[in-house]
Amino acid sequence: MTGAQPGTSEGRHPDEPPAAPPTLHRRAPRGRRRVVVAVVLAASATALVLVPRGALPVGPATCPAIGWSTHVEVRLDDAWPDRDAHVLQVRFPAGTDVTGGGAQGSTWTGQGLSSPSSARVEVVRDGAVVHRADVAFETQVVERPHGPRCPGPSRAEAVVPAPRP
Repeated sequence: MTGAQPGTSEGRHPDEPPAAPPTLHRRAPRGRRRVVVAVVLAASATALVLVPRGALPVGPATCPAIGWSTHVEVRLDDAWPDRDAHVLQVRFPAGTDVTGGGAQGSTWTGQGLSSPSSARVEVVRDGAVVHRADVAFETQVVERPHGPRCPGPSRAEAVVPAPRP
């Protein structure tokens, strides 16, 4: 043991820490490291842009169990002659949970826990039914207080077309 310190078999002083073992892998070339870093940064930036907009799903939507109401409105089309002289009576199919707030001239409003798909409308003038029509509702979510994937209050609207002469 030539050159070894007294009391050691490795040629080092007893207070000196042992040498680190040799590495088993080589570092990637500098160009490859740059490509990997660029790909990771690009993916992170894309996720930061898309996730808040709801374009990328992030697990299942967890929405609060809130029974939002639907504002329901039926109105006469603008082409009706003497629109304000008419009153609407609206009837919904059985099982529909819409309750009426009543008619105010040529507009009927109500509330429901779900959006109706259709209704039967009678247009009344001076106590007599002058027109009957089946209408379909268009429903829109008007607010999303718990994020883009959780619907909130909605609005269902239907328009009674003017009768043909």
